[in-house]
Amino acid sequence: MDLKVKIIANKWRLLFLGFVVMYVLIILVNLTKTPIQWDEICHLNSGSMLYMGRYSDFINNAFYPPLFDVITWAFFKILGISLFVARLPAVLFAALALWAVFEIAYYMYNGKTALLSAVMLGIMPGFFWLSTYAMLETILIFFVTIALLFFYRWLNTRQDRMLFFSSLALGLGFLAKYQTPIIAGLIIAFSILVFARKTLKTHFKKLVIGITAAVLVIAPGVIIAYKVFKSEFISQWLYVLQEGNPGRSVYSARFPLPVFYLIEMVWPYPNVHLYQFSATF
Repeated sequence: MDLKVKIIANKWRLLFLGFVVMYVLIILVNLTKTPIQWDEICHLNSGSMLYMGRYSDFINNAFYPPLFDVITWAFFKILGISLFVARLPAVLFAALALWAVFEIAYYMYNGKTALLSAVMLGIMPGFFWLSTYAMLETILIFFVTIALLFFYRWLNTRQDRMLFFSSLALGLGFLAKYQTPIIAGLIIAFSILVFARKTLKTHFKKLVIGITAAVLVIAPGVIIAYKVFKSEFISQWLYVLQEGNPGRSVYSARFPLPVFYLIEMVWPYPNVHLYQFSATF
């Protein structure tokens, strides 16, 4: 009887596993059919520099945090340098992001909602598109979601290790994409105000532990960034946080940010965008 209950309880996980396997296989089949996009070249170059031992060139040419490039280097080291291999980290973190969404929905709701949440994210054209390119968005989604999962478990269980894991995820997320602690931090602060209003003082004291852990993880990335940008450190860092590069800034400024991201995530045509239709009329 216990075995039957466990099988029924895990059927959602089995269905999710089947979905992820099919999802990854579909991506891998067409992984190199599209040309290199935008910031992919930065990560391909950085991973190649690390592969060839050109560490000073890697540091001097760093524009984004180092974690994704280091992971790209690891894939190059194991499988060799190619466009297919360079895009594998994004595929890996797309699968991990789907798993993180499944887990947080499973924890907060139930298995059916968790599976639906993961499938809805996976079939969004924007997410699927990002899963096929060597860019930072899938790793951002993963670290933000996993940090929130551990944080909500801490709120519910009061286990300090959950807060530590959440902070660790934020720190690693910062080393992958600078916006990670900003996005997750705002959600965490708001969640404390909503779900822990009666014990605000206690929870904020505990957060000091988490912030300390996150700072220790973030520190190496800040030191590297300082060596790269030196006197222009603050202005360059803010530029990366807000825009990235002129071409992408123009592209992203077509709509207000919330509307832009909604359109990009659900618009099903990779080469035709909404503003092109309005320009023809």
